Amino acid sequence: MQRPGDILVVDDEIDIVNLVVDVLQDEGYHVRSAPNGATALEAIVQQPPAMILMDMYMPQMTGVMLIEHLQQQGVHNIPVVLMTASPRAAEQFIGSRSVDYLAKPFDIDQLLDCVARYMTTPETSTPPNDSAHSHPA
Repeated sequence: MQRPGDILVVDDEIDIVNLVVDVLQDEGYHVRSAPNGATALEAIVQQPPAMILMDMYMPQMTGVMLIEHLQQQGVHNIPVVLMTASPRAAEQFIGSRSVDYLAKPFDIDQLLDCVARYMTTPETSTPPNDSAHSHPA
């Protein structure tokens, strides 16, 4: 089943991009990818996604820099999930800015649970629960 909206996956590690894209496409999501923040910014301007999953540390433009650019341009309505091995660094961006994080390494169930919180399907339209993050307890 195709789900509404699309997800932009941004990471400079091609193996991670391929894994995330394959898993999400198998679940019926429409997925695009970008190898860095600069390319992602262009893709977002051309066609805003319903959700962004991105690495925090990338060459050319980090995930943090991309978030800052989006906020400066007034883009606050796209949920952004930082995929990072440094959850403490990501926590400073959590909150009212529609930013969450998924701690690396993550398993497929954690990825799918995280995406399901932000992507709606025709059957569900429940808003995401801002108090729950995708990091292990």
